Amino acid sequence: MKYFITALNSNWKSPLQLGFIAKEEGIYIDPSDKSEWKIMSMLNRGNFESGLYRLPSLSKQELFNIIFSYNTNGFLEYLPKRSIDDVLNMVFSKKKKAILDSDHNFYGSTSFLFNNYPYELLNEIDVQLEKGINNISIIKLLDIELYCQDDLIDRLKEGHQKNLIMKWKQIKIKYNLQLIWLIDKQKNKRDGISLISFNIAIFIILFILYYDLFCKYTTQYPKNSKEEFKYNPKKSTLGYQSDGDFIIKVIETRQGVWVVEDENEKMKFDMSGYIFPKAYICSFFIRNLHYDVINKNIYPLKKLFKSLNLSPFNKFQNVSLRFEYINKITDIVIVKNNTTKVSFLMKQIIQSRYGILGGRAKAYNSRVYDYEKINEEIYNNEKIRKTIFIKRI
Repeated sequence: MKYFITALNSNWKSPLQLGFIAKEEGIYIDPSDKSEWKIMSMLNRGNFESGLYRLPSLSKQELFNIIFSYNTNGFLEYLPKRSIDDVLNMVFSKKKKAILDSDHNFYGSTSFLFNNYPYELLNEIDVQLEKGINNISIIKLLDIELYCQDDLIDRLKEGHQKNLIMKWKQIKIKYNLQLIWLIDKQKNKRDGISLISFNIAIFIILFILYYDLFCKYTTQYPKNSKEEFKYNPKKSTLGYQSDGDFIIKVIETRQGVWVVEDENEKMKFDMSGYIFPKAYICSFFIRNLHYDVINKNIYPLKKLFKSLNLSPFNKFQNVSLRFEYINKITDIVIVKNNTTKVSFLMKQIIQSRYGILGGRAKAYNSRVYDYEKINEEIYNNEKIRKTIFIKRI
């Protein structure tokens, strides 16, 4: 069903041009089915156009369902950054013979949410990225709504919404990291030397710009004393539910400060100012689960950064971290069927101590291909190596 009417394939200025009948100010009737529609502002594509939404309006969750289930095949062909007008024109005109109801619903839902619930929209995008969701729909949404940074930031500054601007900047960094992973995944499916070269160039550019700063930035956290977040997997009963199953509650007691506790243990993580607090805390528990497995099996150090079967230790069969914050609950699975689940972002956080990306540069950092004893104390005392792009003095 069409819930929104936009000007994607026409240049109408008034609903009257569509044959609608004015009922009262801002509300119109479609004579074909007697449905009622209300006028709304659309996200700026350069001409500050209007749109219509069907009454009664959809709930926020229904709108989220529309935008996160929307998909346009081949959208990656249009990376990197383009303006919102260019993207919409290409996606909706060149790639399709006709505008579909789903196109109107996607553009309308996104506009409605951003204009009425901007914080909720950006928070929901953030949650999806934290879960490692990287389908084309979400990447497309980010590229259209968030890559158009000059326009959106100017509009936000007019409303003095500094927190929303900061949230956008954080999401952009997170999106860039997801983009590296996505390009790396997609390049094996593409033909042609030029496209592969382009993907490699994007990867190298993003690596140079972000990775060295990311490593130094990450190793500053948590800000509080290490004595306040000690964790011994062998002895810990945090989150115990049943044989092998754990749900560890992580509660944000104040902005940026997260606490894990039960009657026997308490840990505090001061992550104030860090843009990936939940991913960092997940990576903390994962790396602590990896230490004993690596030492027992004499695995090379690079195993620390990857999803790992925890054999011969079977205490943790299924482990989830339940983050509770701002009246929200987010569950992130870190162990499933006795195997840790390391997302791309968690991997970068864990290996940030070693100043490498993916553990691929064997000539540069051959030690990760050999076994060496590892524990939390050794990990925290590791001195960051400079990246291969920074000349040593």
